[in-house]
Amino acid sequence: MISRIVTFGLSGTRAFRVTVETDITRGIPYYDIVGLGSEAVRESRKRIRAAIINQKYDFPSGHVTQNLAPADVRKTGSSFDLPLALGILCAGGNWRRGSPGTVNESGGYCEPDEYAEYGAACVELRGGIAASGPGSFSGGEGNAGTTGVVGELSLDGTVRPVKGVLPAAVCCREEGIGRIIVPFDNYEEASLCPGIEIWPVKTLREAADAYSCPQETFSEESRKAREAAHAALTLARQILPTKKEPVSNNEQGTGGNGGTDSLYEYCDMADVYGQRGAKRALEIAAAGKHNILMVGSPGCGKSMLAVCLKGILPDMTFDEFFETSQIYSSCGMEKELGGRDRRPFRAVHRGITRTALIGGGRPLEIGEVSLAHNGVLFFDELSEMPRGIVESLRLPLEEKKVFVNNCGIKEMLPANFLFVGAANPCPCGNYYEKSGRCTCSYSAVANYASRISGAILDRMDIRVNMRSVDAERIGNRDAETSAEVKKRVEAARRLQLERYRNRPFTANGDIDNISYVKECELSPSIRKLLSGAVENFGLSVRAYEKIVKVARTIADLDQRETISEDDILESLQYRGCERPEGGAAA
Repeated sequence: MISRIVTFGLSGTRAFRVTVETDITRGIPYYDIVGLGSEAVRESRKRIRAAIINQKYDFPSGHVTQNLAPADVRKTGSSFDLPLALGILCAGGNWRRGSPGTVNESGGYCEPDEYAEYGAACVELRGGIAASGPGSFSGGEGNAGTTGVVGELSLDGTVRPVKGVLPAAVCCREEGIGRIIVPFDNYEEASLCPGIEIWPVKTLREAADAYSCPQETFSEESRKAREAAHAALTLARQILPTKKEPVSNNEQGTGGNGGTDSLYEYCDMADVYGQRGAKRALEIAAAGKHNILMVGSPGCGKSMLAVCLKGILPDMTFDEFFETSQIYSSCGMEKELGGRDRRPFRAVHRGITRTALIGGGRPLEIGEVSLAHNGVLFFDELSEMPRGIVESLRLPLEEKKVFVNNCGIKEMLPANFLFVGAANPCPCGNYYEKSGRCTCSYSAVANYASRISGAILDRMDIRVNMRSVDAERIGNRDAETSAEVKKRVEAARRLQLERYRNRPFTANGDIDNISYVKECELSPSIRKLLSGAVENFGLSVRAYEKIVKVARTIADLDQRETISEDDILESLQYRGCERPEGGAAA
């Protein structure tokens, strides 16, 4: 007897359809899984056997062969356990033991003729998983083609959570399969996907009942299961201790193990002394999603300001949250994402490898640039980073995506983030300080600045120089909080969302090189001003476009539709010179 169960594999941040084919024949007891499965898939044979037996079902005593189709695509992870187990129950038909009402004092396996003896005393499983007697098996298909299944099994038959449930639900919907059975603990993330019926289960027995549920009652039964899961989640939130309350008015969490030190977790803009020029630049970067590089002395507030950015960024739209949730779900990190008001914030350590930053490897690893999608990627001490690591950011900064190799298959991973860099201007860090404090020679300053290539500098929309705060300003808390800045940022972002409706971009910083001409109209006097800046400063075409985009954001912050000369002049000052050792300190 052959059965087919629809499940889903994971490749990068997307899921693909996999069909679990099960064949059970008479012969020497043997169990094999084929179809290019990973070690975790091959090890699932022992988990599945134990789970089936401990859930009071019979494991077939014949030859069991299961295939994961398509057989030429590698499958990884433990999410195939549950569909593999259901495939055996479907293909086994009448084989079962030890259920309520079944008398088998010896504890042995019940063969089909034994079920005939017990007759109606056997507990019936609907849809062909098991029947009350031989000959009543419906073909082993169950709800094949109409219901997807994902989940890992423990030895006692409990269904454990798996990663990639949200991409699986999305793929299920795209394949025209309107229903999916998921682990109970994955219900919350799966429920983000609209247009699909979700049935959360805790055990293999519940999954078998769900999969064999008749079509006409599936919706009603799955609704009851979802209500129970929602009630359990609500109760868990009430019972579990709440997180530490934030110090500032805007609570923003860190981005997992790539997050920053807990001392800066709830930093407010008002907590940063002075640095009004840098705060203004940060507000513009948040409003228009512009990359920003802060260069200044040690301890002047660069890292603290970068963390403050979390408190002024606008909340994610549903589409942004849905995209980001799929990435974190594919990594099993969905609980680290938080809600729509918490954009990802990934702080990169100087010892990071290229694979950890960009992604790749075997099995495929999602890099920090993708985990920062729709959020912030923070590089502290940028000049101290290995040159190759920094240069690998060229493509994601420009194209908003990266390409990695996954077992010979080229995968595209999203990487649309706001880049924030912090660096010192020279080895001693005091180049911008008062005369006499810097001990570095001019050649040492030039060599240190050259660690950041011109290509990376050219991709920075805003570059701001900072020096230490004057002594009289220390201890004087700024009156403007992150909450007040965030209101202006959200107002500017709403203008952009309305302006770029039905366009592939939603912020000024994401405008492509062709559309910016139409979206950022300039008067003849402004064009003449920009032409002079290009000639005097030797700006590239990319720098010219970024100046215009930043000016567009400055106008949006003032709720103006037209770009003025003042906007262009302010944008020009954020470009500085082409090397961080030049220009005036902000």
